[in-house]
Amino acid sequence: IDPAGDSPVAGLKGIFAAGRQGITVENIQVTGANCGICLEGARGIVISNVVARGNGDMGILLIGSSGSVIRQSASRGNVNAGISIRDGSTGIDVLGNELESNGTGLSLSSGIVANVQNNRMSGNSRGVEIGANSSARIIQNDILGNTLGVKIVSSLQSTITKNNISGNATNWQNSGGAKQVAFRNWWGSSDEGVISTGFGDPASEFFPYRVGPVDIRAGADTEAPVPPRNVVIDTSVIGEITFSWDAPTGDENGDSLSGLKGYRIYRSKTP
Repeated sequence: IDPAGDSPVAGLKGIFAAGRQGITVENIQVTGANCGICLEGARGIVISNVVARGNGDMGILLIGSSGSVIRQSASRGNVNAGISIRDGSTGIDVLGNELESNGTGLSLSSGIVANVQNNRMSGNSRGVEIGANSSARIIQNDILGNTLGVKIVSSLQSTITKNNISGNATNWQNSGGAKQVAFRNWWGSSDEGVISTGFGDPASEFFPYRVGPVDIRAGADTEAPVPPRNVVIDTSVIGEITFSWDAPTGDENGDSLSGLKGYRIYRSKTP
């Protein structure tokens, strides 16, 4: 769909519906509109396997909608946002999408509750922006190579964990003041000094953090084992250091141990 007219013109929509229920939009491309797919006051919407590109404002926009899902879609090169969800929308799932080279990859604002998983946000001015009075579960996503990875304006708490947040000019910025759940992410380094440099948030903590990339595929095992206990260091032999420890028996979430592949030992470059 490429509607007649110039994409900067407000009101030029590729697909528009208001107050509708149970709509499915799938297997279609929308380009050259001001708002590619624009749904207001909708319920039970499914947007699946669509491409929204080169639109003058939003690629995909939900306003005051509920119980809907945006999945396995791509939104690229849209001036304002790849996906924007706003004005009291609740129960929105954003799953497995590619959001690239937009003003903002994913924008949540004005009272949003959303679940965001298995997406990739890259090459945007802002990867994810959580605006006023909004909260989200942002889990197992790639937020890579943006000017600003995660921007938080909301005074509400969100859960942002088990993501790859790296390679952004600034990885994290929180001006809302609320303490955010920001642990178990991969920040592109295992050096806490490097991580803190890109983490502009005195209210929240990035520790504990992942020491390698997170598998963002749906269903992947993302639970790390608990740290080994009773670590013993033996330096009695000159020129040798011997480590021993009790192997972990459970995962960090309290479940039985699964998927342990081995151990990593790091050596500090400074005393």
